[in-house]
Amino acid sequence: MRSLSGSNTSIASSEKFSKAIASRQSYNEQHNLITTNIMETKNIKQEARSLIDKLPDNSTWDDLMYKIYVRQAIESGLSDSETGKIISVEEVKAKFGLQK
Repeated sequence: MRSLSGSNTSIASSEKFSKAIASRQSYNEQHNLITTNIMETKNIKQEARSLIDKLPDNSTWDDLMYKIYVRQAIESGLSDSETGKIISVEEVKAKFGLQK
């Protein structure tokens, strides 16, 4: 009996691992696409012009500042990810007492 329950646990763990790998591969593909787009940017002035051109004609200064903030936050997050400055979901849950 014990080996059967252990076997079921092993199968469940294997399935979770496979899903985690697939999820990570999807994340890596998205990350590579974003990183490629960032790396293709010639300079900040060109990128700022691009952000402005994408805004609707009735945009406010706040709209522009928000777009710039979001862009900077994404680039900062990608940089942190590339340098290993990340925390796993499990660590965050444990830190805030969100474990089930």
